[in-house]
Amino acid sequence: MGNIIPDKLTVPFPKKMNIEQTRIYVGSRRIKRKRFTGLLRQLVLVPGSDASIIICPSNNPSLATLDKNSGKVFKQPVESPPYVTFEKDPAFCSIHSKGSLIYTEATMQLELCNGHSYGLVRGGPERMDYIVDYDDIVTNNFTLSVEHFTIPDEGDFVATANYDDMISNMSHIYLWNQTLSKFVHFQSIKTQSAMMWKFFQIGYQYFLAVANAGGVYVQHAVSVIYRWSYKEKKFIRHQILTIMARSVEVFSIDMMYFLIVASKTEFGSGSSCTIIFKWSPDQSSFLFYNTLPTCGVLDLTFFRASIAPNLDGHCLAIANALGDTSSRVASEIYCWEDSIAMFIHFQTIETIGASDWEYFNFEDRYFLAVANQVYQWSNERDDSPVIEHEFALNSVIYEFDISLLRFVFYQRVETNGATDWEFFTIGNQRFLALANSNSSISHIYRWRGVEKFVEVHRLPIGPTTDIDYIPINGEHYLATANHKGNRSKLLKIVTY
Repeated sequence: MGNIIPDKLTVPFPKKMNIEQTRIYVGSRRIKRKRFTGLLRQLVLVPGSDASIIICPSNNPSLATLDKNSGKVFKQPVESPPYVTFEKDPAFCSIHSKGSLIYTEATMQLELCNGHSYGLVRGGPERMDYIVDYDDIVTNNFTLSVEHFTIPDEGDFVATANYDDMISNMSHIYLWNQTLSKFVHFQSIKTQSAMMWKFFQIGYQYFLAVANAGGVYVQHAVSVIYRWSYKEKKFIRHQILTIMARSVEVFSIDMMYFLIVASKTEFGSGSSCTIIFKWSPDQSSFLFYNTLPTCGVLDLTFFRASIAPNLDGHCLAIANALGDTSSRVASEIYCWEDSIAMFIHFQTIETIGASDWEYFNFEDRYFLAVANQVYQWSNERDDSPVIEHEFALNSVIYEFDISLLRFVFYQRVETNGATDWEFFTIGNQRFLALANSNSSISHIYRWRGVEKFVEVHRLPIGPTTDIDYIPINGEHYLATANHKGNRSKLLKIVTY
């Protein structure tokens, strides 16, 4: 007779379990890292009931059975009422104490363990209170953008795109340290004046694509795709795209994966080319697919919205910024036409040096916000051309009009060198964060119904080119990119 099987789990089985994108291996005999190997005798899934009393252990341990015709009625287990413990100092929270309540004498507040840390028990949805300067993200040069991403079982990461004309330019990846509650350096990757990173997943593989723009010391830069190596526990080079680029976007349509690269263009050089690549499962790489006519693109934003009856809602907003004689260049929206498997032109929107499109939706309403960065034009002085700049511009939010089948003007926002919009929600509150590159102040706006987006916070963080919202363990952070120094900021949003 074998060992007695305990009839009580150390960690109770959850009432609700999210099994989205989850694989269950039953009785797998294959030897694979971190996967079940062996023989599973019996598996019974009974929604909302406790069948353990008639499954296992059995009076006959050699044969565990479930008699479906036994006539026994499955009953919900009786739960013991919750209890509160009193602590002088904050207690340690783990998966084993998830759901436990404590009253901390130091804070005189009731707190609940969520499996990672204790948080305040609130009445109603969570709400933003104020923002604090939480930490610095130190790099070896100035940063143009930040990209937050999560790899299951590995953690939360932030990748910084560091721009420099020197050949030794490096960009960096940081990993969230649960013990220190901060991002620590994880990996450095050699880049060539990186403009941005894009994280994406294809199947069970995770990738980072970098748009390298090159510079004075790097005339022939290439953009690169890196792949996460489970064996080496770091990103390794996967594919080289022989393009100097300012922006990269990755998305899927009907299980087809596409990567779009906006090739680098200088002011006054005329039209540019945006190249579309399609993922080849057989070759495990992106292959050339098509091109789009563009004009000095600084940003590519893919979004899904049912905006027209003849289109399937897969659209691409392109921020055109650099024309032949000025940056007053119209930007374009393209949408996927399934019958010809191509993007077709959908709408033109007037922009001025557009550097970013941000798509968001709520309450069956669809929005696009454009960050107009700079009005740039060429003047003749003393028989020589001089480039003029104007950064104090209006950035604009558009809303989709279902009757007109187009995006129409919704709200105008005064900006100063706007480079990025970031939409995020906390509880039932909706926010837009704005990064200003030509001002020491960036802003956070909150949607207030008929008042539209109203400024609620001013961020004195210096000139900023990118803002990324980062939720970790129930806490809320904003990572900002400092393009004039080597210290970018991690801000923490305090809620109540």
